[in-house]
Amino acid sequence: MAKDKDDFLASTVTDDFNFVKHNETDYDGFKDFQKEIDERFAHVETRRRRAERIANLEKWDSALTGRWRDAKLNLIEKPVIAKIKDALEKQPAGSFFLTGESGAGKSFVAYAVIRRMVGHGTVSPSQVKTISESVLSNWAFRGFQGQDQLSSILSSQHKLFLFDGIGTLGDHEQERVAGLWEQIIDHIYTHDLTAIFTSVDELDTFSAHLSPSGETKLRTLVDGRTFKVEPTGSLASKKKP
Repeated sequence: MAKDKDDFLASTVTDDFNFVKHNETDYDGFKDFQKEIDERFAHVETRRRRAERIANLEKWDSALTGRWRDAKLNLIEKPVIAKIKDALEKQPAGSFFLTGESGAGKSFVAYAVIRRMVGHGTVSPSQVKTISESVLSNWAFRGFQGQDQLSSILSSQHKLFLFDGIGTLGDHEQERVAGLWEQIIDHIYTHDLTAIFTSVDELDTFSAHLSPSGETKLRTLVDGRTFKVEPTGSLASKKKP
């Protein structure tokens, strides 16, 4: 028994025990390694996003009719384009109110703006919804059924709404669709979505049919991004897109 005790004591004597010496921790080396990994990941992610945006642009172009397929900001020669480009650089996902006389090219400019947003990765083609004023008028006329259709669209995945060619209804019809406009504007404002309006009316004329709350929300959405598209200039130049 004493021998066993001696063996135990001998095995625990610190003088006879040596720690294994590992390599010293290289913190700077680890940081450099981590930085390299992060840079590689960022590079791969950048390439992935770029490929995704190019694919989305191709989807957008293929989904358009020939009339709108050339709608690209760099191909449009109009004085207002420089201001629109500047607004997009400052806030890629902001809303716009484009006004001008019939035939000035408002819709063409609007589609070009959306294409730029798709290229920036702000929205994908499937997230864009176009609604005409005649459709709104039809929904208002159909009562509860029209309301259900509007609610279905507003509850969908759409992040950008194009309201093209508004301001063509008479005063009576404008008053009838005002309630729908209130819902639409509130939805876009509340959920931080994007809207592009093209109208023959000025913003003041269009917003006159809204409640004070609706008008305030609309003006907040398009603050600093209300532009008049003049009929002068061309819609498609020979510049490269």
